[in-house]
Amino acid sequence: MVGGSQGALGINKGISAQLAAFKGNDLQLIWQTGKTYYDKAISEVEALGLEEQVKPTVFIDRMDLAYGLADVVISRAGAMSISELALVQKPVIFVPLPTAAEDHQTKNALQLVEAGAALMVRNAETEQELVPTLFKLKDDPDLQGTLSSNIGKFARPNAADDIVDQIIKAIEA
Repeated sequence: MVGGSQGALGINKGISAQLAAFKGNDLQLIWQTGKTYYDKAISEVEALGLEEQVKPTVFIDRMDLAYGLADVVISRAGAMSISELALVQKPVIFVPLPTAAEDHQTKNALQLVEAGAALMVRNAETEQELVPTLFKLKDDPDLQGTLSSNIGKFARPNAADDIVDQIIKAIEA
């Protein structure tokens, strides 16, 4: 679960609200909380005895390794997050930040949801819907495969080269 470098309060609250549901479930969670929520997350995890299963961290320095370990990702829906997730073709539940400029994260997420490439939980619904949606996706390998395949269609592995080519064409014109 990633929420950007500062963490994501809505996602954090969604995990916290249903943290007890992880007991007895075989799911393991790497929980990037951000600095502000970290101590609260640690306390909640320890109080429930989930230290072996739920790993809060302030920040994930090596997202490549985290994505490699992940079966499912929970993320905000910014352009860079979407680009990364499309490249690694991970099934994702987007929780768009509603206060992002012109609500662009919701628009981004909806485009992927409509293409069958992602699931979405609105920020205001995380406390009720995020963990159940996560468990549903975890338990549905067919849906995971569909989402992974479809989000991969949005990947642009040669984007930097394409941009350079366009700049060169513009200069030469």
